[in-house]
Amino acid sequence: MKKNKLILILGALVIILLGADVFVFLPSQFSILGKISKEIKEKRGALKNLEIDLKNKSNLLRKKESMDRNIEEFKKKFLFRGDVNLVMAKIDEISREMGLDISLLRPQSLKEIKKTPKGRFCSLPIVLSLNTGYHKLAQFLNKLEKLDFYLEVKKLEIKGDFPDTKVEMLLWGIVRE
Repeated sequence: MKKNKLILILGALVIILLGADVFVFLPSQFSILGKISKEIKEKRGALKNLEIDLKNKSNLLRKKESMDRNIEEFKKKFLFRGDVNLVMAKIDEISREMGLDISLLRPQSLKEIKKTPKGRFCSLPIVLSLNTGYHKLAQFLNKLEKLDFYLEVKKLEIKGDFPDTKVEMLLWGIVRE
């Protein structure tokens, strides 16, 4: 009888422990497994993205090198304060070569665009008035674009008809100080 009581007590104890395990410990384990499963899915997604990025790495490096070259080429086109007279002389030279009559060619005062640790950048506005036809104007603008420094047409106004076409424009260069 003592043996049966002992077996009953042990059986009850085992049932109580199993119940505690099923209702107390297993839910927390399932919760932990759910969190780990979610993290595993996120890590798999991140790993797939890394694999795609790794495949694109050489392409991205080529694009970066190309952008670096473009930036270096653009930097070479910045003017320095002492280059203002050179710009004016170059514009005048091109107009003379093309037989254009410039009635006004005047640089305006520099205006700060941006100040960086690498220097201060200013705009150099240049007011220009001339009499010419559309074809020669296009050739003139093309030659200005091909100069070794950056010049942009910010404003262009054409008045009248050929041969009395008057062109007024505002050119804009970048000066690095």
